Order: sequence, then C-alpha cells, then structure tokens
Amino acid sequence: MITLYDFQAMAVSERMDAVGDGTYIGDRPDGKFFVQLYNLGSFYAEVFYDVENNEINSIRGFKSTKIIEPYLTHIKLNLR
Repeated sequence: MITLYDFQAMAVSERMDAVGDGTYIGDRPDGKFFVQLYNLGSFYAEVFYDVENNEINSIRGFKSTKIIEPYLTHIKLNLR
C-alpha cells in the first residue's frame, strides 16, 4: 500500500496513476476548478481539474478528515 509520504514524492503523472487505484468519493466546484476526492487507504487525495484549460492543475494528498467537509453537501445517499 502506498503511503502519503511516497505519494507526495511522486510526479503528477504518477499521482494520477495512484489515484486511479483509489476509491472515488465525490467532487465539488472550487472557483475555476472541479475537484475530485479519492480515498487511497491510509490517506485522501484531491485532483484539481482546470475546466477552462481542460487539464489537471494539481493533485494533493492529505490525512485530515477536516478537508473532506466541503464534499459532504455534494454527496447524495440513496436510503432505500
């Protein structure tokens, strides 16, 4: 399993590959960016997509669950 330390040391292209192995949680708008949240086991990653330029701007990893709060309003649960 990849660690946050290893993830932070990777190039953006390698981070994209790692995120592809993670679990998609949700997304949210953030100014000119569309941000996707992934769980990678022991940490989370955010992918910042620049809509205007049609490119990934950055990918950051973190452990704090405080950062996932902005996603909570965008998550829809089907309770049937």
